[in-house]
Amino acid sequence: IPAPRTEEGILARQTECVRRAKETAQADVVFVGDSITQGWEDVGNADWNARFARLGALNLGVSGDRTEHVLWRLEQAPLTRLAPKVIVLLIGTNNLGHGTHTAEQTLEGIQRVIAVLREQAPQARILVHEIFPRGQRFNPMRGDIAQSNQALRSAQLTGGYRTLAIGDT
Repeated sequence: IPAPRTEEGILARQTECVRRAKETAQADVVFVGDSITQGWEDVGNADWNARFARLGALNLGVSGDRTEHVLWRLEQAPLTRLAPKVIVLLIGTNNLGHGTHTAEQTLEGIQRVIAVLREQAPQARILVHEIFPRGQRFNPMRGDIAQSNQALRSAQLTGGYRTLAIGDT
């Protein structure tokens, strides 16, 4: 269910991403996701500038985001007018990592985000990053992540997207 972020420390970034999506004329590549995506503008900035900026890329990542936050932003500022050729999605780790959702709910949220992206940008190639492992040791959350990723991989043929695992290029 779409929901805005309400934490004071994140409102400026959420507002900035909505503004970018509404005011950018066109973006050939759009990155949507959580802190890992937002990090391209911080610790990953040199790589962003070297690899993605020249592609006409737009970063819409917000630290701490869960699937419901992405859905809310896509309602506020649909990607339709940007006409992206590629959308890179990385979301879901905070749904599981913060204990707010089960693996099944997280998967449903990711699939809903993919469906909305497909509706808003039917011509775009959607690349969905698998959820990164969390924790240094085996733990129940890693099992939930593995099951979610397996389901994403299984559904990609009919879902109109491609999954990317760690190390994929």
